[in-house]
Amino acid sequence: MKSTYLQAMGHFHPENVLPNAFFDSLEIGSEESWIEDRTGIRSRRSVLLPEDIVDLRWGRKTLQQMRDEGRVMSLADLAVHAWQCLITRYPELDPQTIDTLICGTSIPDFDIPANACTIAAKLGWSCLSFDANSACSSFVLDLHVARQMISTGAQKTMAIFNPERYSLRMDFTDRNSCI
Repeated sequence: MKSTYLQAMGHFHPENVLPNAFFDSLEIGSEESWIEDRTGIRSRRSVLLPEDIVDLRWGRKTLQQMRDEGRVMSLADLAVHAWQCLITRYPELDPQTIDTLICGTSIPDFDIPANACTIAAKLGWSCLSFDANSACSSFVLDLHVARQMISTGAQKTMAIFNPERYSLRMDFTDRNSCI
């Protein structure tokens, strides 16, 4: 059986920081200290701009309108940013050696084609690409699938992407779900 190991890891966090004080502006009955006392969270990152969240909260726009306007970062864009981080830290990595790309997410852009295919296209890669989604455990599932494919000799070098955008699933009218 061939050995399998992680060679490098990259990451990306959207620039939009939402401090707990932001949620006061949504008028959902939560104060900065209330959120931190109950969750331990002081801030979070979002692919949505604060003004877009306010528009969602007050029904001035829908998520679909924001997508149509290009205001929602795609999974492929998140993955490209993570890849750029990785390649900056590990410039010796050659993307031409990657023969498989797996994407795991719980908030896909779409069901068909696979989100992995859009990531590969955005990166300019021509490789086997597929999704292996399992909600919160997607990364573990993806590692397991990659290990099996490598150990059998079917594949040699794989890239795994697990982009998430839970801010797209929040109900910004309900403090129990959005904080």
